[in-house]
Amino acid sequence: MKRLTLVCFSIFALLLSGCATHRFDVRLASVAENTAARKEPIEVTEGNLWEDENIAIIWAFTNPALDFVLTNKTEETMTLPWDHACVTGPDSAVHRVFHSSIKIIDRANPQAPTPIPAGSKLNDMFFPTDLMTWGGSMGWVRGSLFPVGKTTTPDFYQGKTIQALLPLEWGGKRHEYTFLFKVDAIPLNPKQK
Repeated sequence: MKRLTLVCFSIFALLLSGCATHRFDVRLASVAENTAARKEPIEVTEGNLWEDENIAIIWAFTNPALDFVLTNKTEETMTLPWDHACVTGPDSAVHRVFHSSIKIIDRANPQAPTPIPAGSKLNDMFFPTDLMTWGGSMGWVRGSLFPVGKTTTPDFYQGKTIQALLPLEWGGKRHEYTFLFKVDAIPLNPKQK
């Protein structure tokens, strides 16, 4: 019986590993600070790192989450009002986000702002609330910003974009940063197109 279970598990693992044909490389392409002083997006050439005189941030994509480390470069505490943050997927759908301090079961509830003291770093994530669902006996199931199925292939996402809206408050003002990421669908097998 143990041998049969092991064989069945091995076959299932092999079938499952054959399902993934592409990985998605998500690169930061531009940043816009939505204030009266700055309206034009700034092109990014240094990977997924960006900084100005107020913040420094580095992003990592772990589908469907956008992980980040944010450094407060100001001389005062800033806050991140989570209920105003969002991710826009490649299909232009806007997704409310939750972060690492929130229990999954509470992801749809209001979220308290996170204070970021002067000179400190916040290591957190944007996770689209609607892409985490309860799968019964499977537990919590992560969705994807890039669902692939009968009508959508990985190549469909080539060149598409996703956006993250990061609102920050300090000095009595709200500063909204919009980060635009470009998507590349990269075949896992180099012979695939």
